[in-house]
Amino acid sequence: MEALNPGNYLGRSAKVVARDWGVCFNLMEGWTPDVVSGSSVPIELTGPLPITTPGTYNVTFTYTWGRHSANIRAVSLYDGSQLVSQDVHDGSAGRTAKDNVYTITVNKALEDPYLFIRFDQNKNCDQNGRSDYYGSITITR
Repeated sequence: MEALNPGNYLGRSAKVVARDWGVCFNLMEGWTPDVVSGSSVPIELTGPLPITTPGTYNVTFTYTWGRHSANIRAVSLYDGSQLVSQDVHDGSAGRTAKDNVYTITVNKALEDPYLFIRFDQNKNCDQNGRSDYYGSITITR
């Protein structure tokens, strides 16, 4: 909507609507079963992102508790609507972690950074299709 009608109130509000109504979770709160569902739809990581200046950043997923592991598929960094960097590989964060660090490279200063994470929880769930996992995310340079 923003690209179709940038001067209209719908175009001006598109970012706010996507942020407030879209699926997302906060960097400080970490992930929970309520936010990460069984699909692999990208989920926005909100909160103050420490990714603004050029450099290489590690996004680390750390299991804190629960019966299941979180399966991570990709981490993608955007500056506005432009893809800046992404790391796509299968990783997991559970009682044992495997390939749970994703590397993002930034070549120039970012004006409007957005970080999206794609989880895939279809493997780890109970008979009702619900997963039980909680964890935190750290971003380091």
